[in-house]
Amino acid sequence: MTSTITAATLTVKITETISLNGREQGGDNTLTVGSINEIFKRIVTVPVTEINIYTTTDSVAGGSQFKSARVQYVRLTNKDDTNVIWIVVKNEGEDEFVIILAPGESWLSHNQDSTTSGGMNAANYAISDIDVGLQDITAVSARASTAACDLEVFVAQT
Repeated sequence: MTSTITAATLTVKITETISLNGREQGGDNTLTVGSINEIFKRIVTVPVTEINIYTTTDSVAGGSQFKSARVQYVRLTNKDDTNVIWIVVKNEGEDEFVIILAPGESWLSHNQDSTTSGGMNAANYAISDIDVGLQDITAVSARASTAACDLEVFVAQT
């Protein structure tokens, strides 16, 4: 079977708008990521118990499991207007960190695979230990703080 999907360029725009003392202090930043041919997008109701959002692996995967070397961009957005969502990011060394998403906030991540990063950008990875170095993100889960919340999940891969 030959695919009829043509890879495209993902464009992500971040705009800050604020005027202080009569002067615009915001900014515009644009990121383009080429060769995207798969998108995973859904809204998940996150309960007050931790649930899996997505995982990565070194082999071909499906559903909410992705091949780590192919993930190029991830955005998680808390769509709730009142409650907080805790995002738990785990690496292949079983280390983890937590990101707190207040209502309306987003977390962005890029390459999930430390071998395809093109450089030592620690902001994209769960860091195990200084002596060990960067490790692949292997799992992302979420838990709502006080009541169920909607979480928008967007993953783009090559």
